[in-house]
Amino acid sequence: DRNIQLEVYGLDNDDLPGVTVCSKGLQEAFSNVLDNAIKYVPLKHKNDIQHPCIIQAVITRNTKPLAPGITIFIRDNGPGIPKEEHDAVFQ
Repeated sequence: DRNIQLEVYGLDNDDLPGVTVCSKGLQEAFSNVLDNAIKYVPLKHKNDIQHPCIIQAVITRNTKPLAPGITIFIRDNGPGIPKEEHDAVFQ
């Protein structure tokens, strides 16, 4: 069992602009990123409340110089992607 804490920020932000997206593509991308985050966060015992596995999704309005729209950040307290695999992340 894992003690995973999922936190989502920004969904209640009235300042977010409307965006046009491919819902299937966004769902697939979001699902893949969250699946990897869950798969690779450090293993914790379900009763270890002092050291939970944390996965955060943060949705923010783009600021200049980015194009209008939103950015979705996913971060976790896992080991990270090895440097030699960085180029393959968005292939």
